[in-house]
Amino acid sequence: MKRRDFLKTTLSLSALCMLPFPVMALAKEKKILILIELKGGNDGLNTLIPFSDPLYTELRPSIGIKESEVLKLNSKLGFHPSLKFLHQSFKSNQLAILQGVGYANPNLSHFRSIDIWETATESEEYSDQGWLQQLSSKIGDGKELVKGIIVGDNAFGPFRGATSEVLVMDNPKRFLRKNAKLNLYENKQVLPSLKHILDVENSLSKTIEELRTKTEKVELPEMNDLPQDQVAGMIKALLSVLAAGHHVPVFKISIGGFDTHTEQLNQHARLLSVLDQTFQSLEKGLKQIGVWKESTLLTYSEFGRRPAENGSRGTDHGTANVHFAMGGTVRGGLYGKQPSLSNLDGEGNMKFTTDFKSIYSEVCQKIFKISDAEIVKKNKKLPGFLT
Repeated sequence: MKRRDFLKTTLSLSALCMLPFPVMALAKEKKILILIELKGGNDGLNTLIPFSDPLYTELRPSIGIKESEVLKLNSKLGFHPSLKFLHQSFKSNQLAILQGVGYANPNLSHFRSIDIWETATESEEYSDQGWLQQLSSKIGDGKELVKGIIVGDNAFGPFRGATSEVLVMDNPKRFLRKNAKLNLYENKQVLPSLKHILDVENSLSKTIEELRTKTEKVELPEMNDLPQDQVAGMIKALLSVLAAGHHVPVFKISIGGFDTHTEQLNQHARLLSVLDQTFQSLEKGLKQIGVWKESTLLTYSEFGRRPAENGSRGTDHGTANVHFAMGGTVRGGLYGKQPSLSNLDGEGNMKFTTDFKSIYSEVCQKIFKISDAEIVKKNKKLPGFLT
């Protein structure tokens, strides 16, 4: 084997870690978790707006949303005007709003805070395993194609540390096209020390070819309301896998651009519109495929934004945030407590009221039926948003 061929082989394996499982028809009782990462730190205060609090307008004289534009949920809180579908979903008891989500001793670094979120650790703890990777042996029944698919990103995220059973598709179409032709060494003589690597690669190639063949035949339902560009591609890839009959317990997609330090108003409105359309498109597609009742959509972000606007008509890194859950397993309603604007921490940020790890604990117990995980033992108090 040439050194160049060996390097190509090992690079393909390091980038795409997956074990070949037989393709199974999607069973109705098997749950699906779809994580939606809001990259950069979404501004929760302009997402779920405390319009009745005079401090809101005082803290945000330039970028605050006018009460006349707020989509009201009750006498105190309302949505940004871009969230029309989510507003309607809440009114029909389909959407769970998780308020004041954060953690103790918050870190305002993008890299460190997302590390905390994706490993489910305390602020001063470090782990080389994502929170879902820690549970991977207990997720699913071992017959699924893979444990998780990360779509539109090149990192394992909550599956950090995975050595198998997780597929990362930065560009889904290119990924499947490129890797369907990995089986190059079947008839070559190789060193015994390399045989295992090549055996795994050939199995990987066959599994990806099976995935590619089945998904390319899928005709998705027509959805004219898909968000534009890359997010639409992620949604189509996710729906294609499910429509082909593959059961994958976890998907993750991402929406970038939420680090709104300058000129936030228009940028944030556009991003929330994409988020709104993402929920709408996923609901429509999952219902038409027939797996909505088994699905849970859940957002997360590394942190929120500071309550006070900055001098550039934007917001800086903050703490407590709002997150959304929706799906056939979700109880609609308001959960947790809206953070106070009159009792900020020493950095001028809101104090969290819901530990994000309690959300993960509920996901473990209610979706994956895992009761003995460490995160469950440490987080007994649950928000209660899942059936």
